[in-house]
Amino acid sequence: MTAIINPAPDANPPVSVPALLPHYLEFLENAKDGYPTGIPSWDKTLNGLQPGIHILGAKPNIGKTTLALQVCLHGARRGLPSVFLSYDEPRLRLAGKLVAMAAKPPQRALRRPEAGSLLEKAAEDHHDAISRVCLLDGSEHACQAVAGKTLRENIDVLGVNTGLLGIDYLQLMATRRNDMGDFRVAVSRTMNEIKDVASAYQIPVLVHAALHRDGYERAAFTS
Repeated sequence: MTAIINPAPDANPPVSVPALLPHYLEFLENAKDGYPTGIPSWDKTLNGLQPGIHILGAKPNIGKTTLALQVCLHGARRGLPSVFLSYDEPRLRLAGKLVAMAAKPPQRALRRPEAGSLLEKAAEDHHDAISRVCLLDGSEHACQAVAGKTLRENIDVLGVNTGLLGIDYLQLMATRRNDMGDFRVAVSRTMNEIKDVASAYQIPVLVHAALHRDGYERAAFTS
């Protein structure tokens, strides 16, 4: 049998699995905890959200945005920053949602005339946590790069190991492209740009995606 010989080193040479294994073991030994979601099964399996892209896929109006904001708030209460980039709901509305989540008042209370005072009191009581969450409205410009840079700066300022960039949501983000032709191509290019941001700033990115109706109605569908 011909032996596998690793080629001479260059910029990115092919390397055999046994040669890579010691480096992977070193990576595991030095691995840091990722961004905690507050969902025990997720955090146990993933050791928190690690740098890279994580897709939160579900059918429309099932609570993806609410779940993602809860994850941001969970991390914020542990001293971790996040940036939430929204192409769906405006950030003013999201700010109200986040403060309401922090205070946990009954939803009916937020429709009463005194809702303003309730939110002001909640914002004061939970100031430290909610101040670690930044909200950004999406546009046709490269907002993901701005959001990623802002998150990286906040991570460094706070002296922590990680933070979270949330993007709500992929398909709407893709429609804002100036070079949009075929929609599938636009989504693919958008994903590649998000990957570049995650890699450049070494941050986890939680990307919301609306699943196609055929997908979530099939019993065997997995994501």
